[in-house]
Amino acid sequence: MAASEKPHDDAREIQRLNILSGARSVFARKGWSATMADIAEAANVSQGLAYRYFPSKEAIYAELLDRASHLEAFENVRTMGGSAMDKLRYLINELLDINDTHIELFRLSVLTLHDDALPAALRAELEEQTEAFRSLLQSLIAEGQQTGVIAPGNPQQLLVALLAFLNGLCIMGIQGSENAKRHFPDADIVLRILQPPANS
Repeated sequence: MAASEKPHDDAREIQRLNILSGARSVFARKGWSATMADIAEAANVSQGLAYRYFPSKEAIYAELLDRASHLEAFENVRTMGGSAMDKLRYLINELLDINDTHIELFRLSVLTLHDDALPAALRAELEEQTEAFRSLLQSLIAEGQQTGVIAPGNPQQLLVALLAFLNGLCIMGIQGSENAKRHFPDADIVLRILQPPANS
């Protein structure tokens, strides 16, 4: 590649990432009903320019799913040391960072998973990713129960409770008031629902 082509390629990649960022934000707020016009507006580009980079919103969503499957936080938690509670704390802190991409990716998956309009191929990929995330959380809950750092009980029920908590916080983090965002809870508060009773 000629040296003169590299700045052009860099600019294209920056614009491509800008469109993906806008799409991530819009999908997190509107779900699958988001349109290419919405995405272009969020990215502050014309629809024509958005279509030059991506042929459809399906293509954009597919790339967002691919990027979500390779998030560094999920890779790190599988290899890091520490207790199950340490791993959950790290993962949830990353997920609930309202200044990061994780919270929007989590929210868009929740909004679109049960949308009948979502194309079958994208639904299958999303269901696979969702199940992998649920399995990761469930394995950490079970590991924590074995070592006594997580309360005894049905791990599936604890998982459902944790996911409901996280989903509610994701909605608040994206759509809540500025006051709510200023007082957004951290992972230690969330994880209290999993801690054993003080007298156990």
